[in-house]
Amino acid sequence: MLLIVAQAEAAYAAQHGGAYADLAALVASKPALKDDVESDTLGYTFSILLSRDAKAYAVEAVPARYGHTGRLSYYMDATGHKSKDNNGKPFTPPGVKRP
Repeated sequence: MLLIVAQAEAAYAAQHGGAYADLAALVASKPALKDDVESDTLGYTFSILLSRDAKAYAVEAVPARYGHTGRLSYYMDATGHKSKDNNGKPFTPPGVKRP
């Protein structure tokens, strides 16, 4: 799922002068994502964190119910995929802001 969002971000940035989108804008530009990122069946909550200038992003997936739907939190930025047991809390990657 993180790869799908990363591909959608790349397409969005190509059409918007290199600026990435928050999750709402990304879903608005690609409505098929809505079913994936807002689905309860995956057991994860997805969000996108943007840098102040929107030229960098991180997409994250956090267990909806820690210990029940998952234990690992995931995020992907330009350097690749990361995962960690963060006790159900989201990552705080450097250089991005929380919505």
